[in-house]
Amino acid sequence: MEKESRLLANFYDSVRQRVPSTERDKDRELFRGRLRLDTLLHKKLVLTDAMILDGRYFLDETPNELLEFVKRSDEDNDPPIEIRTRSEGLEEALIGLVKKTGADKLKSFQFSAIEDDEQREHVTEELEKVLGKKVKDWRDILKLFREMEVDKENVERLEKSWAVWFEAQDESKLCTKPWNSNFLFNDTISQLLTERQQESENLTSQIAEKFLRFIGNNKNNRSLIESKFKQLYGIAESESGKNELIRIWNWYDRCYLATIATHHNCSTLESVDYNYTLSQIRMPSTTLDREADIFIDQPDIIYELGKLDNREYRDIFKNANSDLNHWWKKGEKDCLRNGMEPFVKNIAIKSSDWEGDLLRLLIGMAPGVVALCIQDINPIISILGYPLEIIFKNFLKYKTNKAEKLQSSYVTERIIKIARGRTDV
Repeated sequence: MEKESRLLANFYDSVRQRVPSTERDKDRELFRGRLRLDTLLHKKLVLTDAMILDGRYFLDETPNELLEFVKRSDEDNDPPIEIRTRSEGLEEALIGLVKKTGADKLKSFQFSAIEDDEQREHVTEELEKVLGKKVKDWRDILKLFREMEVDKENVERLEKSWAVWFEAQDESKLCTKPWNSNFLFNDTISQLLTERQQESENLTSQIAEKFLRFIGNNKNNRSLIESKFKQLYGIAESESGKNELIRIWNWYDRCYLATIATHHNCSTLESVDYNYTLSQIRMPSTTLDREADIFIDQPDIIYELGKLDNREYRDIFKNANSDLNHWWKKGEKDCLRNGMEPFVKNIAIKSSDWEGDLLRLLIGMAPGVVALCIQDINPIISILGYPLEIIFKNFLKYKTNKAEKLQSSYVTERIIKIARGRTDV
């Protein structure tokens, strides 16, 4: 790696955090497990101010508890999460979500933190009618929400959550850095869209061509383009037209994310597309070279990371510290393998579902950890650089009483089926 490893992932996009509170409660360990996993695979996990201030999962968390959760050692005073802000502070950044310098009216920002879909759409439409001078303090945004009849409980929860995050920054507990205001966003995304334009070629439907032209005229407004995509997808009559719309949206969304990653000096971006295919892309320059496409089919392994208490997590990290630091700086895969091995072993020893975990370790643990490739009829399957046979034997060490029930050929067959999208295994 030419740069120290820094990840931007649209897994944390505020729109993707639009999950009802009941579902968020159930997925808490999964979300926290992903935070830990990403901060193991990368020196820094980069989050934007909108991911925090408009992200339901982050607003449910207290920053102190969250930072303790991802802290790698008791002596580590360098938080693995870096928050990039459009202003000096988070308070100003929140105001910046709706207010643009020099504009008479507010921006029609779509707040994912507003739980009710109809209320969110109403607020989005009403904001652009409000004079900018009405918002001088972050609490003025809450006042507007009340005037626009957002649920009282929702507004009160936002007020409490925002205040806690602002307080954490005031106490210098967060790693926040203002982003480069001179960054040429429009030029960068135009360049990336041009470099990858083959992904938007050979269209056969008029509705897809219409969407492509719309992107060309609004390329720096992702919210507007996403709304247009949903509108056109809803009225598309043919399956081929819908598939082409998805292809164009994925092309645009990946380039948009890459532009943000370039803006924040990230070495790697992670993109989950409309079909939930996950890609890790290394960024040596503005050229996007896709390293691998993998998918997370079973979240159990990430749940296990989320279940580890803080002391146990830090004790395991002590054994991984040297190798992971080398991986972050040099990108040597042997160091990644050695660094993640203590966590893999810990999870394997604890698990009661050893058959399922073998499959999940092989195909579902995480980007950058699992590599899966099928050549002809012979599978080449590895986790952290280990071939299937070695993983199989390591599991047998801990689960010898069930060894006869699982043959490597049977496992291999199931893995190939899952890799090809089969669910009847």
